[in-house]
Amino acid sequence: MFKPTRGPQRAAFSAKSGISQFQLIKFLESYRDALERRGSESALEIELLIDYFKNDYDDSKPLVFDSRKIGL
Repeated sequence: MFKPTRGPQRAAFSAKSGISQFQLIKFLESYRDALERRGSESALEIELLIDYFKNDYDDSKPLVFDSRKIGL
């Protein structure tokens, strides 16, 4: 649909990129399940990441690595 405007205009859509917290948690849970099926000991480390993103992650702050937050 044509919308007449005057002068330069911003784009009418938002080019949001990235991944949502929910999508990341679901991805990590699938990865953890696959590791558990293989009998890998790394599944515990992935579980710690899942707990961090479910309980402690604040999406208004940048993601910064801190080994204490994930139990290392």
